[in-house]
Amino acid sequence: MPRHLPKPHELLRVSEPCEADWGSMSGDARSRFCARCRKHVHNMSEVTPREALDLVLRSGGQLCMRIEHDSRGVPRTRSLAEPLYQLGRRASRLVAGAFGAALTLCSAAAARAQEVIQEPAQQIVNTSNVPAEIKQESAPVQDTQVQNVSIQNLPIEGRELITMTAGLVALPPSEPLIRAAMDNDLEAVKRLLLFEEADVNVLDKHYGTTALAHAYMNGNREMMRELLWRGARVNARLSYGQTALMRLREGTPVEAVRDLLDAGAKVNLRDENGDTALLAAAEQGRADVVELLLRAGAKVNARNKEGRTALMNAADAGSADAVRLLIQAGADFSYRDNEGHTALWHAREAESDEAAALLLSYGAYEEPEEK
Repeated sequence: MPRHLPKPHELLRVSEPCEADWGSMSGDARSRFCARCRKHVHNMSEVTPREALDLVLRSGGQLCMRIEHDSRGVPRTRSLAEPLYQLGRRASRLVAGAFGAALTLCSAAAARAQEVIQEPAQQIVNTSNVPAEIKQESAPVQDTQVQNVSIQNLPIEGRELITMTAGLVALPPSEPLIRAAMDNDLEAVKRLLLFEEADVNVLDKHYGTTALAHAYMNGNREMMRELLWRGARVNARLSYGQTALMRLREGTPVEAVRDLLDAGAKVNLRDENGDTALLAAAEQGRADVVELLLRAGAKVNARNKEGRTALMNAADAGSADAVRLLIQAGADFSYRDNEGHTALWHAREAESDEAAALLLSYGAYEEPEEK
């Protein structure tokens, strides 16, 4: 396994420029609708790395995203950079603009509507001693000292992204086995393993994922069984420090979760943000998975780097069933996250009257938020 796993959202490539204005779109801080290209645009600085990866995987190769870059040129996610997760989820929505240039990355569909398609452009500053392979563009640059340039397969290292407005394209998987699993192609997976002696545990260089993780995300239990029978490592670390068990999707069947647990998946491992599989399941309001993980020994009061617990996530998701299961398992509703908010506050904020009423019935009480 490589020392530094790739972060897929950092490997996005410019497709075509777009001039759509984020401020003119309707929606909230996390997602807005672009009337120009008739698609939803997601704000990467308001999603976690896991959510960013899921957006990449669901995109079909193209993304509409608004991105803020830090001083190193790294796209910010909700907890990727320390200042963001110290401020927390809610506060970052109010002050994220202070951290870097806001960039709207919209669909290539809008650009295709124009008669002349211009070459994708990014603004960069070379920060290493290695000459950057760039070519000058004539597009004007506003409010910055750098020039518009077009990148030609430059590595992430050695350059600092400043601003960018364009449609994005995700790189394809580097490994045929990962591509087959991502495409949910069981026959291709079997052929690669049997006739081409593909490594069942190969880690994709672009996505930092394994075939087992994709089979799990797709809910393909037959593919999971094939991979596990051939020696797939169930606790292999993926990008963002996650394991396959943490890659739960809304549509992943609970039976697939049970398959991983039966194969030896460790339920209390943490990713880079301190999240566990239980926190991820609660965040999606998956009461069925929450119940299964609790029975498997998941620590009910585990907290991530934002100070959030599974109970807070379940309350935020508005899942009264998950809230009930967690409280009955011993979840402490008096805990506060790094912003000083309790599970009851999160239920109120999510406008989930049922979850809030349930918390109150178990003894949670209203109290002034800490300043």
